[in-house]
Amino acid sequence: MPTVWFIRHAESETDIGLPSATPLTVPLTPKGFEQAQLIARTFTIRPELVVTSSYARSYQTAIPTLHRFPDARHEEWAVHEFRYLAQSLNAEKTTLEDRRKHVDAYWSRLDPSYKDGEGAESFADFMNRAYQVLGQLKQHDEDAIAVFTHGQFILSVLSWLMGLSYDMLQFRYLLLANRIPNGAILKVSLQRGKRVSLSPFRISHLPSRTEATIR
Repeated sequence: MPTVWFIRHAESETDIGLPSATPLTVPLTPKGFEQAQLIARTFTIRPELVVTSSYARSYQTAIPTLHRFPDARHEEWAVHEFRYLAQSLNAEKTTLEDRRKHVDAYWSRLDPSYKDGEGAESFADFMNRAYQVLGQLKQHDEDAIAVFTHGQFILSVLSWLMGLSYDMLQFRYLLLANRIPNGAILKVSLQRGKRVSLSPFRISHLPSRTEATIR
């Protein structure tokens, strides 16, 4: 079983409050492209497999790493952000603040099976997706895998590893209490027959950052 680096994408336009019509195509900012370069330099072991989501900001973050390790295989997996709002699929550009009331309304339901509308997924669907990705990772023969993903997805993986899984309220608390910085790296060792080993979130490669952990 592999050692996996879960990497939150670098700074994107929505991270600095710019509007977007769909989360799929949101690009990195100039600062985000610089962060992506710094992430690529942190690897002391060559990743044999580089995984990205279908979102532009995930792939753009991975590009420098793919350039540094051209022999690494690249695959697109279902490691995208939690798509719980159907409103985010509208053609009209909105900011996070514009969507705030819809976000609050969704989480106030605390209904794991609720779907907001076409194109949205339920919390249960989201957590099942994270569980399936963990299963995929455990089945791979590679010793080193880099997964360029999103903050909420990383927290969903942590929820499974900590045994929270379908507890939607605890996940919401985890989400509100622990904002994963853009470009942060979580190292997870999935060793067969042993307890899962988690390292602290690494952010020392990012300018003006100090080390931090999920508590």
